[in-house]
Amino acid sequence: METAALRELKERFARSFMDVLALRLLEREGMWGYRLASRIEETYGVRVGPSVIYPLLRDLEERGLVEGREERTGGRRRRIYEVTERGREFLEEYMELLRRQLDSSDLIP
Repeated sequence: METAALRELKERFARSFMDVLALRLLEREGMWGYRLASRIEETYGVRVGPSVIYPLLRDLEERGLVEGREERTGGRRRRIYEVTERGREFLEEYMELLRRQLDSSDLIP
């Protein structure tokens, strides 16, 4: 059972590193904005609305970390986002930095 403290920490982490979380999910499978917002909520317990997810995706695309392509699904036009090679490199560097920070003797009692 998840404690209130753990839920709060997960939410704080998710809100602070929303770009990284989005990239991690998009790395597994390409998806459109609404689906990504739903997956973020399912996976990290943080509700993300359109006013957050679409500017985030535009920013990631402008930075070259994701690439969007138009696709028709069930009669609807959707923009499917996938992680680029640059996005994968960004994630690798982030994970390495996180490992180093957590291994730092200053953080471990």
